[in-house]
Amino acid sequence: MLPVVTLRYFDRPYCREELFLFYNQASVAGVPTLLLPVVLLGDSYLTEDNPDLAVRLVVERQFRSVREAWLEGPSSPTWRRTMLSLAGSLVDAVDEAELALAAPPPVLDADISAELDRFSLDVQTVIAETRSVVTEFQSVVGGDPSLLVPGAHRLREAGWTFERRAVEVDRLVRATGRSFQAASTAELLSLLPGIRALLTSTHRAEAANAPVRRTMTVFREGLTALRSGLCVVKSWAELPNTGQ
Repeated sequence: MLPVVTLRYFDRPYCREELFLFYNQASVAGVPTLLLPVVLLGDSYLTEDNPDLAVRLVVERQFRSVREAWLEGPSSPTWRRTMLSLAGSLVDAVDEAELALAAPPPVLDADISAELDRFSLDVQTVIAETRSVVTEFQSVVGGDPSLLVPGAHRLREAGWTFERRAVEVDRLVRATGRSFQAASTAELLSLLPGIRALLTSTHRAEAANAPVRRTMTVFREGLTALRSGLCVVKSWAELPNTGQ
């Protein structure tokens, strides 16, 4: 998989989902090198200390930047050199994967039952936090923008934590063939339409007020992480032969 990444890539829950699921399935098979991120724009944003899980994964996989080649154009020597280098990396990754797939699969050292129980508690925690933040926002929208800041940061932290846990458990589900009752996330899923309606109601205020715009950017990052984590959980029901 060669995801072509710009900053907007990280704003899309389904892009995040495909990144996480491919990486986890490849890791379970012992071939994580088959993920080769290609960064078109925004490479200065990709740092090891970035709290965004998707960003850190792209950094971990030692992404290839094609910015200069893209600026020079497909008829330039820079473009040809970059594409040859990328093709070489792809061939090397496939060769390495073939060797890895011939070896015994990695041994999983984890208590899956305990992890699933813990994840159920994580779901309840994020539901409670999300409800609290949404109620708080509904009461202060249209007032002092500074009152929105703590809730926005709480939602983002809750979203990032939930997404990270969903990705961790996804790898275990794929490796062990165990199932998880995704119905426990239904309550969280039911909150999303209300959150999106709340975001729609603030569009005018965001256009006219920079502090509100900055705060709602944080809020939207939290919503994106929540949706991404839910996409990961929902994917478990679609596995035709979980763990294979």
